Amino acid sequence: MTEQQIIETLATKVMGWKVDGSKLIKNGYVSYLIEWNPLKYMDDAWVIAEKLHIGVLPQSPGAPEDMKFLAVFETHPYDRDIEVYANTAQEAICKAALEAVA
Repeated sequence: MTEQQIIETLATKVMGWKVDGSKLIKNGYVSYLIEWNPLKYMDDAWVIAEKLHIGVLPQSPGAPEDMKFLAVFETHPYDRDIEVYANTAQEAICKAALEAVA
């Protein structure tokens, strides 16, 4: 999946929003899809984490460039344990959310 496809999937399948070309329709309000990027912006990723009850834990001591993050579901609404490791907290949240809705 491309970054754009991931963002659109998270917007529609996780958040329940609509995507119309470059527009993002959230609860009747229109913004631009380019403004919402949970892969890049932690505040956008955190909206997903709160909605799906995802916790994020740092996994590697040491230098920030060596840090890995673990995303896990605080509750297990999907009848399976999902654990995802990634280089950034945002990426871990997004990967866990994608796996949950796959």
